[in-house]
Amino acid sequence: MTGRHDPYVRLLRWYPKAWRDANGAVWVDTLREQSEAEGWSRPSRGEAVAAVVNGLGTRLDARAAAQLALGGIAVRAAVEVTMQIASPGGISVQDPALNGLVWIFLSAFAIPVFGGLVALSRSYGVLSPRRALAVLAAGAVGICLFAAAMWASAYGFQLADDNPALARVASAAIPLGAAALAIGATAGWLVVDGMLSRTRLRRLPRAALSLVAGVVLAGLAGYATMMTLGWVTVGVTVVGLSMRSLGGWSSVEPRVVVRSRLSLVRTLAGISAAISMLGIGYAVTAPAWSPLAENPTTAVVHAILVLLVGALPLVVALGLLAPRPRLHVWGPVALVLVAMAATFYGYTDAPLSTRIDSSVPIGSLALGLSLAWWVTARLATSRGDRLMAGIAITLACVVWHLAALLPVAVFVLPLVAGVLAVRGTLARREPIQAVRTAPVTDR
Repeated sequence: MTGRHDPYVRLLRWYPKAWRDANGAVWVDTLREQSEAEGWSRPSRGEAVAAVVNGLGTRLDARAAAQLALGGIAVRAAVEVTMQIASPGGISVQDPALNGLVWIFLSAFAIPVFGGLVALSRSYGVLSPRRALAVLAAGAVGICLFAAAMWASAYGFQLADDNPALARVASAAIPLGAAALAIGATAGWLVVDGMLSRTRLRRLPRAALSLVAGVVLAGLAGYATMMTLGWVTVGVTVVGLSMRSLGGWSSVEPRVVVRSRLSLVRTLAGISAAISMLGIGYAVTAPAWSPLAENPTTAVVHAILVLLVGALPLVVALGLLAPRPRLHVWGPVALVLVAMAATFYGYTDAPLSTRIDSSVPIGSLALGLSLAWWVTARLATSRGDRLMAGIAITLACVVWHLAALLPVAVFVLPLVAGVLAVRGTLARREPIQAVRTAPVTDR
């Protein structure tokens, strides 16, 4: 390749660096020879457009998929925090302007997640670079139109009641929705047609089947736009599959547990099972005999506090069984304990608690950091990729309000702790090698 002022080399810059290093020289030479054979001293307009489109499409790789999905999750988390600060009691349906902004934010975070899904499909070979770029553009426009149609449909009528001159806002819902469906169906058609083009199906039935599937996919995408947590789940899935494509799970040193420690694991699990059974028994019977349980709801709240205490030995027991290295085991375990402590604090004055609103975000953040630490420590990818995956997992757990599930999850403790107390493991097959320590004798 010649200097950077060469028009062929400038076109090559539209491709990602890894692709340029692997294929750049051959690509430039081939394009130059083709142009010279046609009597051109520089790439034609068609070749330039094709290079730009294919180059941008090639940039939609696994790393770009993870970055886009992470960006969408981050936008969703930022929107939620902003909404909590601006309107702690929730957004009133009587405020159409603010609700309109919410729909704009929903589309703003759905678009990068959708882009990550398209990039992941491109990296796995489902879509060609050119088709992936077209699907991304059509899908982004369709999501924006759908968000505008939903806002006009849900809140435009309120504006029309206050000001009849604004009735056009409500009437715009139908054409906006139709345009969103048409463009979304086009994106779906491009996806399905690209997949069916590798089969022996003839052009006409392939086009008909692709069109029907495209309409169905467009409808599902519109429904998913309203289910914001669903998009967060899709984003985390995209990040996980991207990490699988970029690297994989590193080998973890199996934990060799001496018999004395295995006995400790079973003892801790047994203690946890006993405390958990007492908590569940209290929840069922306390209203009949306990002066503290004024009603069944209060009894359940007290039982949750007991069950959270009973979970502590079980968490420690699971930490003793986890594979090495120890730092990447006890660090996440400590964060889980922080989440449990935050939940315990939130329920100390329940059911009319004013602490839950603050304890759930703190607990969710601790659980997110714990899960991110546990997962990223076992990824065999670069540090930047692990950081990207960890941030995505943490933000998703905060958006999911994961700590809100702890008061429900603790009611499963007797079963989990009981199995661990009896078997010493929760796996189908015994992965732990119990070692009997022999006494040392002098010869």
